[in-house]
Amino acid sequence: MTEPPPRPFPPPAAILWAAPAAPCTLPSGPAAVMSGGLRGWRAAAGPLLQASGAPPGARRRRLLLSELFQPLNLQGEGSEAGWEAGSRSHRLMVQGGLIHPGSTGCYCYLPPAVRAMDKLVRLIDEAMEAVGGQKVNMPCLSSAELWRASGRWENMGPELFRLADRHGKEYCLGPTHEEAVTELVAAQSGLSYKQLPLRLYQVTRKFRDEPKPRFGLLRSREFYMKDMYTFDTSEEAARRTYELLCGAYRSLFERLGLPCVQVRAATGSIGGTTSHEFQLPADIGEDRLVLCPHGHFAANVEMVSGEQAACPTCGEKLTQTRGIEVGHTFYLGTKYSAVYNAIYYSPDNKPHLAEMGCYGLGVTRILAASIEVLSTEDSIRWPSLIAPYQVCFIPPKKGSKEEQGAALLEGIYDDFVEAHPHLAGDAVLDDRTQMTIGRRLKDAKKLGYPYVVIAGKRACEDPPVFEELEAIPMFMKRCPAEIDAARQPDLACLQSLLFDEEQEPAELAKMYKNEGNEYFREKDYGRAVVSYSEGLKKKCEDAELNAVLHTNRGAAHFHLGNYRSALNDAIQAKKLKPTHLKAIIRASCGAGREESKGDREERTRSKGNFARSNKGKKYQAGS
Repeated sequence: MTEPPPRPFPPPAAILWAAPAAPCTLPSGPAAVMSGGLRGWRAAAGPLLQASGAPPGARRRRLLLSELFQPLNLQGEGSEAGWEAGSRSHRLMVQGGLIHPGSTGCYCYLPPAVRAMDKLVRLIDEAMEAVGGQKVNMPCLSSAELWRASGRWENMGPELFRLADRHGKEYCLGPTHEEAVTELVAAQSGLSYKQLPLRLYQVTRKFRDEPKPRFGLLRSREFYMKDMYTFDTSEEAARRTYELLCGAYRSLFERLGLPCVQVRAATGSIGGTTSHEFQLPADIGEDRLVLCPHGHFAANVEMVSGEQAACPTCGEKLTQTRGIEVGHTFYLGTKYSAVYNAIYYSPDNKPHLAEMGCYGLGVTRILAASIEVLSTEDSIRWPSLIAPYQVCFIPPKKGSKEEQGAALLEGIYDDFVEAHPHLAGDAVLDDRTQMTIGRRLKDAKKLGYPYVVIAGKRACEDPPVFEELEAIPMFMKRCPAEIDAARQPDLACLQSLLFDEEQEPAELAKMYKNEGNEYFREKDYGRAVVSYSEGLKKKCEDAELNAVLHTNRGAAHFHLGNYRSALNDAIQAKKLKPTHLKAIIRASCGAGREESKGDREERTRSKGNFARSNKGKKYQAGS
């Protein structure tokens, strides 16, 4: 049987126009010369661009900085600046054209902030879906009757926005949705235990009548929040869900690169018996935290008695710091399910109250808090996964000696967005060429672009030099290990096609070994054999790696029934590494199977000869 050729990555025609499942992070790298100059790049990339299905000569519309609705006040001029003293994030977000103050405690989110928030919500969606979350959308308006039933209409006090319609019926603008979601689940009569756990979440606007809104999005009256509500069959199951969600939160903040701390906290007006806050340590934070220096204990100060000065686990002196709350989790028990009769039916068809939990993330607060924690006094620093734009291209000033480099850089920009259509919205061309490169570079750093490409004096050299060019995967000399081929197939494909020959034989052999292992796990043994064979063809000098390739290929042959080939591979692996236990075991297995196969073939030949010599004869039973 002829095996298909090895294919480490999807073909370019299939992937160059495919959007990724998650926002891409561009790996970092040093500034370097683009090999072969622009002509060399276009010669290499041209076939890929044509294969992408784009019409000949077609170009995507450039994203020009001058056309973006991003009112900049980067110098902080004028009394209308609109930020509050002491809040770095508030000042930087207003200066950078991310938000614009409306009424007190309410803000207009401008396009860059919306882009960042959309990226953050996609990451949150991934995290919630990974733990079985299902997305819903509930009304912002909740009836007073619903809230009176839980007692929170009175208990929430003046922080609850209340209003009445023309008929005098009272409503509130929900700061949370425990009442609404419990009533929703309670309305589903006949809910079976088989349908639990149920994990519903939403990302919507929330409202709180703050007595003194401050620090921009850190303490506002209108904000975006992710809130999940879970329903389980027992307290034990609900607490497992609680730990699962806390782990998901920790992973999310780790993925964002934010130094978040999980601390014990009070349940407050939401209620329940267990609660934790997720805090970003910051001087501007409104919460005071007590922490063990070794990480054994962390709590909001309101949970610690005045006498407690040492960690209950290790005895080390507790330290105090301030934090910004960006997430909160609650184990609710039956506090709400008992009020609204949210029941499920057990295997013996008896009704039981569902055990609940609720889990909040402040979406807009995470945006502001990340800027507050990561940025310098005059420059925004984003978590790279949620930066509004990833790359800024800065051409030379109009009328300067380097002006001829502008066309060169624009060509690079066009080729970049053509080859990476899903990154087209992430690449900005700063066309304010009436300004110097230095002034625009300063602005770019203030706005927090993770990567900046500049065509300066050396752009006119042969080959041209572009600062930060090799930090972009399109122009890298090697395929960085951090590119995930499954999630970023276009980047991986381009690297494989353009720079495969420049990799060391050992690197390529290892790549094919890993690919073969993936096929092996999928029980696609034929393709696994091809991948391992490609790895061996690289003739790397790593004897141990070659032994593994032979051993693994032998295992694939064994599963295909190619016992002689399996035996030969095991023998070769043992020669390369005499102490390789797997090779010894597989050699003996292959030898045993090969002998058995020979015996079977001999018996088959004997049966065939017997059948031919007795063709046409009739036999009775027992003959």
